[in-house]
Amino acid sequence: MTVAIYVGELDIRGGTHKQVLRLAQHLLEVGHDLRILTPTYVSAKTYEEFANLPIIALSAVSDGPVSWGVRARAKLAPLRLAWAMPKVDVLNVHDNRSVLFFIAATVLRKARRTVWQINDLHPAFKVGASTASSPTRLIDRVHMAANRWMARRVDTISVNV
Repeated sequence: MTVAIYVGELDIRGGTHKQVLRLAQHLLEVGHDLRILTPTYVSAKTYEEFANLPIIALSAVSDGPVSWGVRARAKLAPLRLAWAMPKVDVLNVHDNRSVLFFIAATVLRKARRTVWQINDLHPAFKVGASTASSPTRLIDRVHMAANRWMARRVDTISVNV
């Protein structure tokens, strides 16, 4: 079976990244064809084991100031990755920052089945650690609507707690 995992970034060492790493290692161990897709991959800043995995990334992170053009390309990177992704049997979109990629992959019919593996609700929902955040803005409403739209369209949701 061909499996793709999408993660919003691979340039830090965090819990989400450890989950992606262990899932990828397990999938390869049991014989699946795997690709990890991410807009940003910096091997020196994430877990070293990722260097042995099949990663499709678009860029590295710049530590200096960036122009509006660079920021715009970064925001559109999920669309470019969805376009470049081969057709797969299962797409695992991991955690937040995956909605734009999911929409593009769905429109392009890139996966037979989709799993949304999530740790937290988007901060726009103002629950958990985001309870005391600023009042709801228009962009928060857009994020909530997009997350709800995605939740209705994935085949499986896996909540990690």
